[in-house]
Amino acid sequence: FNQHQRTRIKDTLELVNTAFVITNENLAVNSPTAVDKKKALAIKRQVNAQRDLIRKESHDKPGQQEYNVYSELIYHNLFSSLDRINDHLYNISEAVSQTT
Repeated sequence: FNQHQRTRIKDTLELVNTAFVITNENLAVNSPTAVDKKKALAIKRQVNAQRDLIRKESHDKPGQQEYNVYSELIYHNLFSSLDRINDHLYNISEAVSQTT
């Protein structure tokens, strides 16, 4: 990965880590009404925005000389996986808020 890609990965990993922290906080509450879905949704949206930005940035890359197909596939697979993890974490917070 080039430096720009490593920076994007680092930023996204930090967001997903924050999503884990928020999910753990939501799992620790005593009442479903105490679940903070707004924080979970905010992080989910930030990861989605990061994913969209990465897709947009890599749209024009195939014509560049330093483009590496295998590296790009791994890069996109990594971001897809992080996005799915983030979606699952949000779903957990949402489910906890709906338990009675």
